[in-house]
Amino acid sequence: MSSPLSADQASSVALIILNWNGRDLLYACIDSLLKSDYPHFQIIVVDNHSEDDSVTMCQTHFPTVTIIENEENLGFPKGINTGLRYALKQNFQWLVMLNNDITVPSDWLSHLIGGMTGDDRIGIGGCKLLYPDGQTIQHAGAELQQPLALSHHFFYREHDEGQADQLRDVDYVTGAALCIRRETAEEIGVLDETFGPFYFEEVDYCYRARAAGWRVVYIPQAQGIHHESQSTRQLGETQRRFFHRNRILFQTKHQSADFFQDQFVPEEKAFLASHTGYYDIFLLLLGYEHVLWQLELGRFKLAGKKSRGAKIEGLKTLARLAQKLIDDPMNRPLDMPPKIEHRPFISSMPIFGPLIVAARTLLNNLGPRWYTRLMFDQQELINQEMALEIHELYLANRLNREKIALLQQQIIDLHRHLNKNINEVKEE
Repeated sequence: MSSPLSADQASSVALIILNWNGRDLLYACIDSLLKSDYPHFQIIVVDNHSEDDSVTMCQTHFPTVTIIENEENLGFPKGINTGLRYALKQNFQWLVMLNNDITVPSDWLSHLIGGMTGDDRIGIGGCKLLYPDGQTIQHAGAELQQPLALSHHFFYREHDEGQADQLRDVDYVTGAALCIRRETAEEIGVLDETFGPFYFEEVDYCYRARAAGWRVVYIPQAQGIHHESQSTRQLGETQRRFFHRNRILFQTKHQSADFFQDQFVPEEKAFLASHTGYYDIFLLLLGYEHVLWQLELGRFKLAGKKSRGAKIEGLKTLARLAQKLIDDPMNRPLDMPPKIEHRPFISSMPIFGPLIVAARTLLNNLGPRWYTRLMFDQQELINQEMALEIHELYLANRLNREKIALLQQQIIDLHRHLNKNINEVKEE
């Protein structure tokens, strides 16, 4: 436990903004936060090794902001944990995680902390977030729809007419703007970095808090504008991959063996079979394989006893089904190379050019075109088979790289553990 807090520290807030290549968004975010009417707060920017001039901009325009520069892009949970650990050491009472694409009115922080102080058992609080039009609800608390752990944000994309203006307990609140009571963080720790680089880390955190007896509440008076996922949009289709991978990881980590076997796996099999896109099936296969390896390597704790073996078998079943679907010719990619086409005749000769083109086309259609058609068809089949082989090699290579990365991390972890044991022996 930390030392007793002073009067100012007891109400002090660390506003921790994670940034990656978001200079303009970050400027707008900090500018809005500095207009807050709340008396005790410090802005902490955790920069995930941006390649733009985000850090220089902060140093130039906002000299009172604390900047933590990571040497690489650590993703969301690892990056934000850098700021959380720093804030805990500095004895802040309230720790607020913020995306760099959030802007807030001057009374936002007062409402947020006011809502948190209404009950000592409120451990985590979230905000009402609106789209940039200021009228459409983006987030007003959320729940997971089981058994697949699909996210459902309350009143999503509805026009804000007061229907989301009641403070209430929810499954989770978005990590885009999430406040943590110091005592909650001291009890349950920081974000689980297994969920890196992003998705489901805040869901996991809220579930851990609720399991420890803390309330997770949505505080509607604290309103902000969220320019949604401006950083993650730079990653394109990678978003889908990590959403499903971490959804599977969450279920494996939190659900009982009976729920996992009897409800999640059967529904997930149906969910998997409903996908006809080759790449979507492959993304799910990557998720099953990744979580399976994490589980076999003991990288995270499970809910309930004696559930590891059952979950390993369930994930293997899902991975086998995904591989079977990938091997099915009906699910092969449809984006084959374009068919080989006869090159059209052209002529730059004035006046007679069109007549020459018409004559050549007529002669070609009468004989050579039909003679070469069989060769064209054969070449198209060869091209398609080669494209399939290349695509499958590409997918297999990505899966192998995923497994190698896990093995490398395991070796690093074992090396650190060994060095720790050696140092402890030397000290004795």
